[in-house]
Amino acid sequence: MTRKKISIIMYDGGYRERFHLIDMLAAQKLSKDLFELIWVEHFDTIHEDLKSNPGVKIVTLNRRPPLFVSYCWNEGIRKSNGDILVMIDADVVVPSNFLETVLREHKRNSRLVMYFFRPEEPGPDPVPDQLPPVNIDFLKKVCILNNPNNYGGCLTVRKKWMMQVNGYEQFPCFAGNVFTGGKELYTRFKNLGLEIKWYPSMMLYHPWHPKSYGPFDHHPVKGTFHAQAQREVIQRRERSLGALPYQGIDPIHNSEPDWWDEWVVEWKKQQQKASRHEKLFIMYEKFCQLFKSLFK
Repeated sequence: MTRKKISIIMYDGGYRERFHLIDMLAAQKLSKDLFELIWVEHFDTIHEDLKSNPGVKIVTLNRRPPLFVSYCWNEGIRKSNGDILVMIDADVVVPSNFLETVLREHKRNSRLVMYFFRPEEPGPDPVPDQLPPVNIDFLKKVCILNNPNNYGGCLTVRKKWMMQVNGYEQFPCFAGNVFTGGKELYTRFKNLGLEIKWYPSMMLYHPWHPKSYGPFDHHPVKGTFHAQAQREVIQRRERSLGALPYQGIDPIHNSEPDWWDEWVVEWKKQQQKASRHEKLFIMYEKFCQLFKSLFK
């Protein structure tokens, strides 16, 4: 097999409504001989539009819920044949010189880790019955950069560095609808001493679609177990300067965090304490309402 220059990896959890990115990548100025497209499905359902596309390498994990994005990324990395990896949100819109830009930047700097900004299209009001065709000129006018640190929009890095940090974190607390695995991986790239850059002059626009904010939403919910656990993992990794996950692509490097069991016990204690305080506050509010009603 001839080695490619670039492997573009996308993932799905059976919820993508449109596949415009596949067409945009196939229409890149860069020669098709230099890159490959890999689509990783977490569950078992592949859309007919993808099944009939010979230009896409499809990988099906056949995993059960919940969605665990790290396994998608890591399996795509295993199956990749390129020197440079592009881990990209499968819903974004890219210009025709996107892959040329990625290749040029990584040729200039072999230690580069590069991210792209992902402005968002605001949700329509009212919500349409059918999604309109993607229009990049329209998106340029309306999209807003809500999150300038969106580590999951698009990451590009040489495969050798990805393998050196052993891929995305597969520790169980990173499963489900809270996912900050992109920030966790960014932390380990930084700890490894690689040169991190946010590309300043090319935006990857994200068109609105209803399932962005459905059951597979990846926005962390403050206070939930998974949100706090992932935050704890990231903070400990920042302080330890570690470059390896607890569970990654190659299991030979896996390890168990010695702090985990104690932290879980303490977290449960704090939740019970917070629950008691909440009950007392509710009782106090009811007492105040009753007291006011007696003196009306």
